[in-house]
Amino acid sequence: MKAETSRQHARLEHLGYAVFGALLLLAAVFYRERALFTDIAYQTFLLINDGGLQVQVFRFGAGVVQVLPLLALKLGAPLWAISFSYSISFPLLYLLFYWLIVRFLGNPYLGWVLVFLFTLTIYDGFYWPSSEQQQGLAFLLVFWAFVLRFPALSRWWALLAAALGIVALAFYHPLIFIPFFFLWGYFGWQEKALRHWRFLALAVFMMMVLGLKAQLAANWYDSNKYGVFFANLVNDFPNYFQYPSHQKFLQHSLYYWYGLPITLLLLTGFYVLKKRWALLAWVWAFCLGHLMLLHIGSPNATYRFYAEVNYLPLIIYTALPLVLEWAKPAWGRPLVFYLFLGIVGLRLIAIGLHHRPYTQRMEWLARQMDRGPAGANRYFLPQHQVPMDTLIIEWGTAYESLLLSAMEHPDSAQTLLVLPDAGQYSELFDAEGTFFSGLKRHDLEELNPRYFRLGEGRYQLLE
Repeated sequence: MKAETSRQHARLEHLGYAVFGALLLLAAVFYRERALFTDIAYQTFLLINDGGLQVQVFRFGAGVVQVLPLLALKLGAPLWAISFSYSISFPLLYLLFYWLIVRFLGNPYLGWVLVFLFTLTIYDGFYWPSSEQQQGLAFLLVFWAFVLRFPALSRWWALLAAALGIVALAFYHPLIFIPFFFLWGYFGWQEKALRHWRFLALAVFMMMVLGLKAQLAANWYDSNKYGVFFANLVNDFPNYFQYPSHQKFLQHSLYYWYGLPITLLLLTGFYVLKKRWALLAWVWAFCLGHLMLLHIGSPNATYRFYAEVNYLPLIIYTALPLVLEWAKPAWGRPLVFYLFLGIVGLRLIAIGLHHRPYTQRMEWLARQMDRGPAGANRYFLPQHQVPMDTLIIEWGTAYESLLLSAMEHPDSAQTLLVLPDAGQYSELFDAEGTFFSGLKRHDLEELNPRYFRLGEGRYQLLE
């Protein structure tokens, strides 16, 4: 019986490795769809021109996934290899985290929570991997696997590692502290070994770090987000339930993120049967509170890919208790393996098939530049002439098109700029030798000539 149970545990562990291997394969196959979309395209442009890591608004964790593309740049690799390296860096990082959780820290259950985090509801988020929130949530599971491995926290090195982990979490993403406190309360309730003053000190230290960060690392981006949230909180009271984001969330949860309502309903049913009302209230309070927080901050939830990533903490709130309290006691049974295999298999197929809209947007960009006048290399389009359901978001178009054309035609790059109001920037279109992204104007001397041979030229309106 023990040998059979041990084999079952090994099968589940290997299945987790296989899932991250499949995600790595998908990231390699669809590297252009991922690396030529908004933030990664922008960061790749800066990385190539500046020759260093691009850490923005003090989210230092983002530098980890840039090490591989930066190494490719330093080795003189072609542009496609730099973008390829960037795309696969994310699943490689999560594969490393999985290994740390399962093998080094001996917690296969949190390892599978990590697997579900990147499969259960991920859809558009796979093609927008650059959010530091995804990386921060993954590291959050590593952090708690460490705390559960050394629950006494009595050694100086354990306390030091926990303190450094809290600092890293606080600087990964501004909202990571919410799932941090969910897990702090959940594990504190469940694990008697954690009921000591050092465990309480973790929460106190996190609040101190957040306070110092607010004072010393304030930035325009987060300040703007906070400003919008508090303005809506005051101005829209008490009409919060009239936001379109509520209806969009419900619709998308039925069509795309169905893993979330299923896990929430299963967990609710489990807690009701077990009469564990306090934990049920804890889960629902964080789920509903997190949703309301996000929807007040973004009442319209305009971009589905962006909203999807912001909803990922809800998988922590639902899938983690379900794995630890339902699946863990049955871990040695074949049913768990086949159930998990079916779930992740279906989700991997769904993720792979969803490449189509992201492939189509690249094809659209290429077609626009192909229909430009002979000898031209800079184009612009007013936003009202652009199919936004294909393009998705306009501000990254200049970087995306430059990278795409430079990959396909290294000696004659082109760029396409989509503008909300073309007349607003009309004076720039008369200037020779300018690359204008909509965010910033760059002279040709600022571009790395090894990768971006844009040449002289003026912006022309595509008819």
